[in-house]
Amino acid sequence: GISNISYGYYYGSELYNCIFYNNTAGSEGGAIYSEESYFSMENCTLAQNSAVQGNAIACNADSYWSLGSEIDVLNSIIWDGTDSIANVDNSYFYIDYSDVQKAGTSRWTGIGNINKNPLFIN
Repeated sequence: GISNISYGYYYGSELYNCIFYNNTAGSEGGAIYSEESYFSMENCTLAQNSAVQGNAIACNADSYWSLGSEIDVLNSIIWDGTDSIANVDNSYFYIDYSDVQKAGTSRWTGIGNINKNPLFIN
């Protein structure tokens, strides 16, 4: 996985056509941990990752004064159990046209999102 892929708002990381599969974190963010960062992700798949909080992505800034993170996700699959995303510090998530696993039949807020098993095959 990735930890703090872009620390601070003045820098941003862009991830395209990537796969985060079977990563593990001892605490937060099995695939990606973000603290006061900005990053965007397009056409990516996050699956079978695990962590205590946020199997796929976790945002948790250390300080009370933190700005949190901003994460933009487009046309991606985040399928890591019902605890796929942990937004501990009230970061801003913009997720559109993506398949995000949540409990029950609820969808992640955004344009064109679904919560349907992508039926991965080995």
